This record gives sequence, structure tokens and C-alpha cells, in this order.
Amino acid sequence: MLKDTRTKKTNRQRSSLRVVACCDPAIGDVEGERLRRLADRYSHDEPAFVSSLEFSPLVRQGAESMPALIIGDQREIGLYSQVLSSQLEYRMALLAEPGDLVVVNKRDRGFERYLRDYLQLEGVRYIEPVFEPGATMAPLTIRCRTDKRLLSEIKDVARNAGGLIVLPYLTTGNAWRLARNVAEDLQVAVSVCGPASRISSRANDKIWFAHCVRQLIGPQAAPPTFAAYGPAAAAAHVARLAGQFERVVVKIPNSAGSAGNIAFDSKRISDLSVGALRRIILSLLHARGWQDRYPILVGVWESDIISTPSVQMWIPLAPSGPPIIEGIFEQIVQGAEGKFVGAVPAALSADIKAQLVAEAGRIAAFFQNLGYFGRCSVDAIISNGPEGQWQVHWVECNGRWGGVSIPMTLANRLCDDQSQKGLVIAQQSEEVLPAHTVAQVTQLLGDLLFRRGTSKSGIVLLSSPEAQAGARMNFLAIGDDQDMAEKMAAEALARLD
Repeated sequence: MLKDTRTKKTNRQRSSLRVVACCDPAIGDVEGERLRRLADRYSHDEPAFVSSLEFSPLVRQGAESMPALIIGDQREIGLYSQVLSSQLEYRMALLAEPGDLVVVNKRDRGFERYLRDYLQLEGVRYIEPVFEPGATMAPLTIRCRTDKRLLSEIKDVARNAGGLIVLPYLTTGNAWRLARNVAEDLQVAVSVCGPASRISSRANDKIWFAHCVRQLIGPQAAPPTFAAYGPAAAAAHVARLAGQFERVVVKIPNSAGSAGNIAFDSKRISDLSVGALRRIILSLLHARGWQDRYPILVGVWESDIISTPSVQMWIPLAPSGPPIIEGIFEQIVQGAEGKFVGAVPAALSADIKAQLVAEAGRIAAFFQNLGYFGRCSVDAIISNGPEGQWQVHWVECNGRWGGVSIPMTLANRLCDDQSQKGLVIAQQSEEVLPAHTVAQVTQLLGDLLFRRGTSKSGIVLLSSPEAQAGARMNFLAIGDDQDMAEKMAAEALARLD
């Protein structure tokens, strides 16, 4: 169990991280005890789950009422390391409050003006590293420690406030090391708003998660999933599963957003030898930037899908109370690999929602017993089973912030009663929309845009549409009801096309 080392000051949660429960994943005493015993077993087998918490007596875990260093860099996700920068980094700035420091790889002052003028996000400082020609582009959690100018600005904020929160998109050992450096150099308390690095890594590992949910819920809780420790083993698993199921998938287990998914139509590969499959799998994996790291996941790609829900959760430190289910969203995906392009609140029957809440609640309670803290979501696939009865398969955990949790949290911040609002999250790629600058987008959307302080509904830009390579539009539509939000989103896309 995680020791509570917080002071009274840390019991106040930042308003930008305000969580709103949509339902109660009540867990009985008997089930709660089973989850605690299972967590104890996992912790005994892997003591490093919470080793980050022992970095320094000045480094804590929590969401304190102090200025935050907000890091939206995604390049510590598997396969994302080669991306120079992404305008999606700015999504994390939507969690900022006056006095916070937001670090991005490449500043977009037009989007910063939009945040100030439309969302009243004032008193926030934005910083970026200076990249030398030919230099290796390390993740920002590393650059913040090694770039003297960045580190100086971070320390100025921590020194003046008497402390700091490190709030990263994905919490890794680099975030904890950055917190330790600042804390020990200044002798001030620094909090990390995220899980310990080992449990973060495990939660985001699709193979570990599949094993975990089978232990928590039962053998039927995940689709057939296998860990392959070499290319021949991967090919053999693919060949065997292709003989039983319509589609098979190979996944890089620590990637996200479909970047590491390779789906196969079983009919198309039925005549291939294991050797040919091996060569195809390696070629496709290397084309995605895979660095020959095993194991890789081989599993069944679901068919006859009813829904692809994502359950959004906030997992507090254990002494602060049980995990909170904040929302259930239907993910909108496209293409053979299931590329995420948006989400809406899920419209599911009461019995399906009840099962999702109960099972996600067990997963969250188990994670909390392991010492997990912070933002988390779990993705499921609901399909028609062999006898026509729907079945729930849990396929992925996002132990980090993401494309649904950030706008959901923003809606909590902008709306007095987000539960009564309609929401549409859109993330369209360069294949769908032409490139626009921030100024062009605000001009085209005009009266549709949400203005904090005067609007009750409207379009909120979640990131800059500008990019070094291609265009992407990421926005949130807030309506008085779901029908209004969907009409506004459609109108926004029509104006931008």
C-alpha cells in the first residue's frame, strides 16, 4: 500500500483537475479484500511498482495547490519517439492555471493568444527548448533537466512558489528524476501528478493489462491474447489464430492511438507459410518504427462490434477515497487499424453500462491498491458473442492523459454541470481537412466558438491546427444537449472543409 506522505495542503485538488463522478463503482467488502490480496501478490512479485516514491524525501505524489510544470510531450509513448513535435502537445495547456509553466517542443503564439482571448487562460508562461541543427531530440522530461535555460525558468517558478507540481502527459522515470533534481537543488517540495514509473509502464503495456483483467474479472474478460518473444513465435501465433478467427492483429504493446496495430484478414493470409508471415510481420513492424523490442502482442481482432467504449477514471491516493468513474465515451475509430478520430458520450443500455462500471471499478481499485495515482482510462470492445449475447472484452489501458480525458476535464472546468451537457470530441487528420492557421480557424468558425465567461455552448479548439507536416483539427463541441453538440461539430467541420 502507498504511504500517505502528503501535508494538509495537498488535500486541496487543483480546480483544473476537478473530477466529477458519473456513477459509483461500489465494491463490496469481500471483493475489496480479494483485490487487495491480488495487489499484494503482484507487489510481492514486483517490488519496483512504487520505487519512484523513494527517489527523495522532498518528492511526493499528488495534485497540490502549487504552480505546475505542464509537459504535453508524447514522445515517450512507444513509436512516438521519432516525431519531432506535435501540435497535440498543447492539449495539456488546457489544464493550466495562472502561474503555471507549460513546456512544448515548438511554441505556437497564435494558439496561445486563442487560449488567452477565448478561454481566459491568462498568467500562464510557455517555454520551448532551443534545438541545435543535427542535435538529438530527447523527450521534454529530459530536456527540462539538461537544457540550462529551461531548468532555470522551472527553478524560478518553484523557488518563488516554494514548491512545484510536475504534471506530464505520460509519467515516466524521467518525470520523477526531473522532480528530484528541482526538489534537491532548491530544497523545496515537488509533487508528481501521476503514477510511479514502473506501474505506469505496466498499465500501458497491453500484454500485462490483458493478463491483469483475466485475473481480476475472469478468463472471458479479454480476447485471445499472446505474448510473442520472437518473430517466428509471432508468425506461428498469427497462423494459428487465422485458422480460427476472421481477423488477427499484431500490436506493439506500449504504443497508442493505433500506431502499433497491424490487422490481418485471415482469408488473405491463409495460404502463407509461417516463414512468409514472419517476413511480412517484421517488414510492417519496422515500417512503423519498431526497434525489435520483444515481446509483441498477437491477438484476435474483434468482429461484429457493437461499441468501443472508453471508461474515464481518476484514481486518487488511497487515503483520499476510492477511484472515481467520470464518464463512459464511445470512441470513433476509422481504418483497418482502428485509428482514433473522436468520441462522444456512450449511448448504451443500462445493463451494459452497469457491467462496464462494475468491471472498470475493479480494475481501478486494483490499480489503486498497487499504488497507482492519477488519470487513467480503460478501453473495451463490446461485440455479439457466439450465441448472440453481447460480450465485453477489455483491450487496453491508458495510464496517462489522453484525447478523451483532457477535453472531458476541460468541460468539467468550463461548465457548471458538465453531466447535463452534450459533448463531441473531434480529432480529424490531414487526410480529411485542408491546412489552416489558428487565425483562419477562428475566422471561419466565428460565432460557433466558445467564449469563457459569456458562452454556455460552442466549439473549443483543443490544439493548434498548424503543424510542420500536415494539418490536424482537434476540437471539443459543447452543446446544451447531445443533439446540439453533434450539429455544432458537423457545422464546424463543414466550415473548415
